[in-house]
Amino acid sequence: MGQPISPNKELAFTEIEDALKIGEIALWSRPMSRNAVLQIIAALITIALLAVLHQGLDWFLSKTSTDFMVGVMVGLVVMWLIWFYEDSRERRSRAVGRSGAAEQERARHSIDL
Repeated sequence: MGQPISPNKELAFTEIEDALKIGEIALWSRPMSRNAVLQIIAALITIALLAVLHQGLDWFLSKTSTDFMVGVMVGLVVMWLIWFYEDSRERRSRAVGRSGAAEQERARHSIDL
């Protein structure tokens, strides 16, 4: 441990209290802006949602089997691959050029996918 600020312990505590009061005045002397308050509220809501999500996922994963989770992950990968393939095929067809009616039909098929 380091030595106190001054040899007299009581005087050291008063010096620390004075330093805290100066910091307190500097910290709270002006009101918080509306944006700062909104950011703090948004951060608190985000933390609360993440905590609830974490607990819910923990409960859900503890109730499911390993085979089910592997199936879900494989299904997600297959869906992503199909989406990627269709999206790249649509971009290639746009580069070639299509008529307006055919383009609308492509968009509808993409939405249906």
